[in-house]
Amino acid sequence: MSPIKLKELEKRFHEIPDKPGIYWYEIDQPIKKALFKEDNPAGHYRGKDPTVRVVCLQEKWVSEATIVYIGETKNLRKRIRLRARFANGEPVRAWGGRYLWQLDDAIQKRMAVRCKVDQDYKTAESLEISEFKNKYGKLPFANLVTPKND
Repeated sequence: MSPIKLKELEKRFHEIPDKPGIYWYEIDQPIKKALFKEDNPAGHYRGKDPTVRVVCLQEKWVSEATIVYIGETKNLRKRIRLRARFANGEPVRAWGGRYLWQLDDAIQKRMAVRCKVDQDYKTAESLEISEFKNKYGKLPFANLVTPKND
C-alpha cells in the first residue's frame, strides 16, 4: 500500500486493509536535527502521561532514517485507527510509538503511514526492525523495545 499522509488518514481509513500485517510511520526525507514538543498531546492511558523529556527524544532520534516507527498487528485498520485516536488525545491503549506524537507539528505534517498485509506479522516486524538496526545501529525512533521472536 502506498503511504497515506497523516492529515489524510481519517478520510482514507477504508483504504487500509482489515487484515493482519506490519506498518511503518515514515517521513519523506531524513531530518538531521528533529524538533520536539515539550509536552506530548497524546492520550493519557490509565492516567499515565505519554510525555518524555526532550533530551531522551533527541538521543533516540535516527537522523539518517526516514522510518520512525515499525509495528505489527492482527488488524491493520483497527490498529492504525487506534493510534490516530491516541494521537488526538483519547485515552486509548496505543502506548507503543508514543514518541511520534511529541515530534514537532512540522515533522508530523511530513509523516505518513504505510502498511503491508502479512499473516506472519510478528516475524515480518522482527525482520524489518532487525534490518533497521543493522543499517542504523539502533531501533527506529519511536520503537522502544526489540520484538521477541516466538
